[in-house]
Amino acid sequence: MIKSTLPEIEEKLAKIKRVKLAQLPTALEKLDRLGQAINMKHLWIKRDDNTGLAFGGNKARKLEFLVADAMEKGSNLLLTVGGVQSNHARMTAAAARAYGLDCCLWLLGKNNPQGLPGNLLLDKILGARVELHPYMDDETLLEAVDDYFDTLKEKGKKPYYIPMGGSTGLGDLGYVMMVLELAEQLYLKGETLDKIILAAGSGGTLAGLTLGCKLFLPGTQVWGISIGIRKDELADKIIRGIRESEHILGISPIVSTGDIHLWDDYIGEKYAVASLAGNEAIIQTARTQGILLDPVYTGKAMAGLIDLRNKGVLSSSDRVCFVHTGGTPALFAYEDSLAPLL
Repeated sequence: MIKSTLPEIEEKLAKIKRVKLAQLPTALEKLDRLGQAINMKHLWIKRDDNTGLAFGGNKARKLEFLVADAMEKGSNLLLTVGGVQSNHARMTAAAARAYGLDCCLWLLGKNNPQGLPGNLLLDKILGARVELHPYMDDETLLEAVDDYFDTLKEKGKKPYYIPMGGSTGLGDLGYVMMVLELAEQLYLKGETLDKIILAAGSGGTLAGLTLGCKLFLPGTQVWGISIGIRKDELADKIIRGIRESEHILGISPIVSTGDIHLWDDYIGEKYAVASLAGNEAIIQTARTQGILLDPVYTGKAMAGLIDLRNKGVLSSSDRVCFVHTGGTPALFAYEDSLAPLL
């Protein structure tokens, strides 16, 4: 067991109420063949696709805190938003059912997607109430969700609203704690890390990891590959989330804007639209390691990692861990973009 350097922070984390949703720890595996293919000697993957909740994914760690908070407040319904193929929505629905709660999902995108592809099928199997809405700007979305929240209360429900991606200061603590888990695994393997790389969507996972590394792995940088939001806007969201988490932990701000490392070169056309580079990274990872990525998040993030190595931004000797945040059910909604490459 690694000796704690900040026992008071660990004690505070341990006292915050959580429910059990994730199967932890997730594995830390060496990507030998992919590393050889892109000339990286020390490439690892953290398998948070295997957290065990409804096909797994990173949201299980956040939802442990958020569902506990909802139940503490007497809520009986979880309300959240996302895209039609939202992994967060699927896992929120599963978390709700695991603790006897109802769930309503506001999914933004096509009003009538053909059939029930990917995550949408799982949402329906889990019995979530799914409401499909056309795309709208953030301000309109927030107003509409506020109105719907009030409507639910008028109908006698006790809703608990979870923002997109579960990205709140409370939810992000799941990834502060993940750094403790990772630090222990690295210690047992006699390894160190220079960088952690992951897909950055709503920014909460990256926020938690950045704060966690500042506390428990101070020699490790966290790099985010944005899959939808331009980096300046995303950096602002991440800093706000970190400040919320710092406040919950009762610590002074220790993360600065200079600690936020983002790339927005790999979004492609836009969020939720597969990119050629991302799909190629999915295929390369599958055929070298037998690990499946997804077209919306982890495929684009791996494409970013590979390109940063090809450009020399990452060196062959960098010690890098790629966080697999899940999302593989979405593969079944992107056959049209993947099939021509097979």
